[in-house]
Amino acid sequence: HKDGHYVDFLDRGFFISLPDKNCTRMIGMMQDITEKKHSGKLINALNTAVLNMQKVISRVDIFNTAAEELKKIGINSMIMIPDDELKYLSMEYYSYDSRLMKGLEKVAGAFTKDVKLSIENINEYREVVHNNKTLLIINSEDFVRQVLPKRFKFMTKQILKTFDIDRFILSPLVVDDKFMGILSVQSNDFIESDIHTITIFAHQLAGAWYKGDLIERVQEEVMKQKQTEKALQESEDLFRKVFEESPMGMVMSDEYSNFTKVNEVSCKMLGYTEDELKSKKYYDITHPDYPSLDSEVEIVRKIKTGEVPYYKAEKPYLTKNK
Repeated sequence: HKDGHYVDFLDRGFFISLPDKNCTRMIGMMQDITEKKHSGKLINALNTAVLNMQKVISRVDIFNTAAEELKKIGINSMIMIPDDELKYLSMEYYSYDSRLMKGLEKVAGAFTKDVKLSIENINEYREVVHNNKTLLIINSEDFVRQVLPKRFKFMTKQILKTFDIDRFILSPLVVDDKFMGILSVQSNDFIESDIHTITIFAHQLAGAWYKGDLIERVQEEVMKQKQTEKALQESEDLFRKVFEESPMGMVMSDEYSNFTKVNEVSCKMLGYTEDELKSKKYYDITHPDYPSLDSEVEIVRKIKTGEVPYYKAEKPYLTKNK
């Protein structure tokens, strides 16, 4: 092209002969296919990104997978996450060179993720967040100057030059009417028809995030359940060890006062085998002259209902040989 950039053409040509003249002519036709080739390259990259996103789960892995494919065709990516009240955006994920980002942070004296971008004060962000609209931004200098906090505005041109930013497309990440963030992609070659393509991709990326979040929550619940089961098993093992190895007699009974578990010491103290003692109720081995049997039954009832935590009493028991 006259201004120095390259344009893709499809050339067609053929010869014709004139019957009344001893000469031939060549007719050539040129078709500008720059936009078609650009769109095809973008769609292929996005299709590959979508396929690869299905292989990962976490948000950061999904973003990195998509960003890697886009970077191959000269597109940088960023995802901005809103706060709970949809007042500010923070730059959580980006594919820019980490050295350039660290240099920017050093000059600015702040970490990129600490910078909060006001949604209400920036028209483009309001359009994307509140109207779910995808925007192509061609005047990148005015947009970046508007986005940057006041103390960083002097760096606008330097930032655009350093990061080679010319055009933006901003697209909402939405699933089931829930706004999850803004996908911002930057390239010098974006055209109007790319808006639709990026919008579809943003929906797919948001869906992958949503699915990944669900899977991670399920995995966390499974892990918690396993940890709970492990803790319960350890607690049961410890209780069993204490119960079986206690120097004191210990028994367990059900709600009908049947012994369900007895330790070796209690068997020796009362002269019963384990099976014999487990066939008894606790009042079967209580001495009939014990004056407080009825009140003890009432205390057991209160323990069952939680009215009292435990009870303590001195009482005579009947051994097997008595």
